[in-house]
Amino acid sequence: MALLAIEDLRVEYRTARGSSYAVDGVTLDVARGEILGLVGESGCGKTTLGRAIIRVLPRNARIASGRIAFDGADLAALEESEMARYRWREIAMVPQAAMDSLDPVYRLGDQFNEVLMITGGLTRAAAREQAVALCDL
Repeated sequence: MALLAIEDLRVEYRTARGSSYAVDGVTLDVARGEILGLVGESGCGKTTLGRAIIRVLPRNARIASGRIAFDGADLAALEESEMARYRWREIAMVPQAAMDSLDPVYRLGDQFNEVLMITGGLTRAAAREQAVALCDL
């Protein structure tokens, strides 16, 4: 069973000019421990797909259809309070403009530690151990 399974996902953007689909019929599976990279031209829907998975789409976008299953839970169907239990703890995304997310003044490990301590409630030592494990992927 895939850890992440996306089936026929469509994400619609609504504008004054009408609607368009930035993601149109995406289906993919990612197994536990597998690494997947999305590659494509600017504007092809990579960021929209990532934002749909963790349900942080802009106000003018919506998941029009499809299924996003993470570890058996249909993320697209969860109430926001239920989704909050998954977001950043179980599933997250690093945006393609990583310089907007990672501070070049601080060591990468320290930034991982901070996130793990805040979101995971870990001690500094436990966060460091987890960060090292994540970097070994």
